[in-house]
Amino acid sequence: MSYSFQFRDVFAQQDAIVDGIVVTLQLSAVTISLGFVFGTLLAIVLVYGRPWAVSCARVYVEVIRNTPLIVQLFLIFFGFNKSNLTSQALATVRQAATAAQQNGTAKIRVVGHTDRAGSLSYNKALSMRRAGTVKDALIVEGVMGSAIAIAGRGEDEPIVPTADGAREPQNRRVKITF
Repeated sequence: MSYSFQFRDVFAQQDAIVDGIVVTLQLSAVTISLGFVFGTLLAIVLVYGRPWAVSCARVYVEVIRNTPLIVQLFLIFFGFNKSNLTSQALATVRQAATAAQQNGTAKIRVVGHTDRAGSLSYNKALSMRRAGTVKDALIVEGVMGSAIAIAGRGEDEPIVPTADGAREPQNRRVKITF
């Protein structure tokens, strides 16, 4: 069983909890589905106004406020030492662009990665080229360039941990999130 609540400003309605009338907590402009445990905690706060429950709810709210929510995730893979898009990669970019446009996404993050073959500086630059290529393709598909932030992680944050110098196709990727 889960509960869904719309959050706006942190505990803006806290005074109304005393009467147990308030049915939503106002937190931060994000709709979040809460599990049964937090739903029970929320009921205690709303009905009884117990201080310990309010404290627990505040901690939970702070965790939620400081945790970015990923609505969509798309992975695009690259050949060894390549930054060009294959036909399959272009199809994934089109899917991401369509989803971003349908959701009215204001901010898109594009992060490039490499495997561990090559120097750190070369891989960092290659990961940025890959991210730039994906950004350019998203723009061609109608996404506003100003909505896209790019970064290159080089060989940091691999999907598959490998030894230095190893070629791993799953680590040669760009991640699109929004």
